[in-house]
Amino acid sequence: MVKKYPLLREPHMRKCTTVDLCAFNFNGFRKNHEFSLYLDDDEKNIEMLPSKRGLVCFVSESGFYACNPSTQITTKLPEASCCTSGEVNAGMGYVAERDEYVLVHLFDRSLDIHVDYDIGCEVLTLRDGEDCSWKVVDANCPFVVRGWGVLVNNVFYWMIWDEYNELGDEAIVSFDLEKEEFGIVAPPEGCFDPHGAWSLVELGGRLCLVDNAARPSTMDIWVLTDLESRSWVKEYSIHMSAYSNDMLSFIAPLDYWNGKIVMDVKQESLDFYDVEEKKIERMDHLISGEWNWLRTYTESFFSFGSK
Repeated sequence: MVKKYPLLREPHMRKCTTVDLCAFNFNGFRKNHEFSLYLDDDEKNIEMLPSKRGLVCFVSESGFYACNPSTQITTKLPEASCCTSGEVNAGMGYVAERDEYVLVHLFDRSLDIHVDYDIGCEVLTLRDGEDCSWKVVDANCPFVVRGWGVLVNNVFYWMIWDEYNELGDEAIVSFDLEKEEFGIVAPPEGCFDPHGAWSLVELGGRLCLVDNAARPSTMDIWVLTDLESRSWVKEYSIHMSAYSNDMLSFIAPLDYWNGKIVMDVKQESLDFYDVEEKKIERMDHLISGEWNWLRTYTESFFSFGSK
């Protein structure tokens, strides 16, 4: 659980933000870590990327920061390329085969007002105890994206931000870390509403497309079962009658753990959906205070390099 608030300073001093991190086991009874870190930026400019495993990542106008909650060490990452649009589009994930974390940054470099966009891509790899640097790849991202990137099997995915002309158009852009190439993934055939509340998440090592709005009081979760054939299966339909309609758009799956889908409910509750029993278990006792973000992570002794 993470929250941010401004650090009180003299008016002439640069703005700084305090970020509090507090961690619990899923049983809610043992507190693992509780500490604060400080970022040199206005709290309004600071965001937290979705992440799992041992590291968490923050981004602000001053750059990217990586933090290991287990060691309580935070480092400012090397300066990323400037984005002329002022937007931050990125994704962070863990590659188990190489025991490394990968941060991908998409940045608009167009300077001509008559050009819609020219989106470059750079990759930063974090390895235990080693220094890191950005690598700009040759490929350009073919679309403006929305939301944070999701990493599944060495491929990052983003929802496309461009307006869709009709149902069934391509909706997801991919970036293959090995090939350093972008691609397009079509959504489930015949059911994708471009104006709906769709989002991407990795659950149990699979790419999932979450729909909170197509059916009343229901969260449908589609799973990409075959990347080559672009085959989707609606694997979960979660009845959300326990929540108000206004709340549904603020509920986001975070992880798959021990046969349960872990859900962030408006940063106010951490709830579990049991996929076998098909029921939701409220976990209100895990949350205390006003939090900006909820994330899952695994304890790790990962260490940063000297830069």
